[in-house]
Amino acid sequence: MGEIHRRRGERYDQLSKDSYNKAIAAFISALSAEYDFQTYLTPIKVTATKIISRSHFLQLNDKNLIEKYTQAISKAVKSFSQPPTVLNLKSGAGLHSLIAARSGADHIYAVENLTPLAQISQSIVEENGYQSKISVISQTHSELILGLNVPKRANLLINGAIDFSLLGEGILESGVYLRRASLLTDDAKFIPSAAKVYAQVIDSPLHFTDQIIENVSGFNFQNLNVFYTMNLAHRGIQLEDISYTEVTDVQEVLFFDFSSETITEINQNRVKFNVMRKGTFQNLVVAFWFKLYLDEEKSIVIDSGPKSRTYWGQAVEYLGNEWRGKEFEIHSDTLEILAKHNVNKIHFEFIDDNNTETDDLKSEDILQ
Repeated sequence: MGEIHRRRGERYDQLSKDSYNKAIAAFISALSAEYDFQTYLTPIKVTATKIISRSHFLQLNDKNLIEKYTQAISKAVKSFSQPPTVLNLKSGAGLHSLIAARSGADHIYAVENLTPLAQISQSIVEENGYQSKISVISQTHSELILGLNVPKRANLLINGAIDFSLLGEGILESGVYLRRASLLTDDAKFIPSAAKVYAQVIDSPLHFTDQIIENVSGFNFQNLNVFYTMNLAHRGIQLEDISYTEVTDVQEVLFFDFSSETITEINQNRVKFNVMRKGTFQNLVVAFWFKLYLDEEKSIVIDSGPKSRTYWGQAVEYLGNEWRGKEFEIHSDTLEILAKHNVNKIHFEFIDDNNTETDDLKSEDILQ
């Protein structure tokens, strides 16, 4: 029986990325059937690396992060007059759900869209004896339906949809959906409750070397740029690990209240930075990070800034495609940047002094 499941897993693994979940599920079934770790554990690991991020391991080794979340979850659970129902979105391996169960929550619905990870999470829940308290649901947030796969509304949301750029995993988008789908009570509490985003313009010629390609050794390679994704996604980085020049000071650029009933899905903010170093630069980027407020009183805080060394690190983005790899002269005392966002991405644009008007922001403006 194990051999049948193994062959099925190999067949799925040769197909598209959409089949990786089925491949791992088949390998896990093979492992469960015969407990032959040498034969079946290796293909599980090989296939899992294609869809399961290393960040899950980094997160579970971030002691400060775990301590802060433990404080916030315990505080929130105990603040209710009756044990709360918890919805844990992007629950991963299940740590936050387990903390909520241990803190006295009535029931936790742990939602993890990666099926192999949800399966492992289920086994971890059972291993720790909380299967009666925690239900693992392998769905995306947009597939959750009250009364179907989520039996009752939650009065505590633990939203794990956070990445190094804050919005990239969908914390804002998912929060909006859960409210509109009536999956949360009117007085629901949120972890995290809010976030502030900070940014700084830096120049780093040593790190950002994967610029768009034009000519290589006399050959035209411009057609390759169709696959260039730097304008579609941010880069995660630990600023302390690279050499860079601080061009401006640090400014707060955006604020998000995740518990608000009127979340602004699209917004922009014009920010004036003080220039610390003038001159000509060729590798200007905006580095940004966030402070995450886990509780309503904003007393439990996680800072992902350069000096804090969280597993998230910081994010960087070029100041627009038109400036990438080109000289950029700064001679004034201030530099104005337009910080804007949609439901899943923060974006920065340089404001030209000769063109102070900015277009209205649309979702597609950021996603292009």
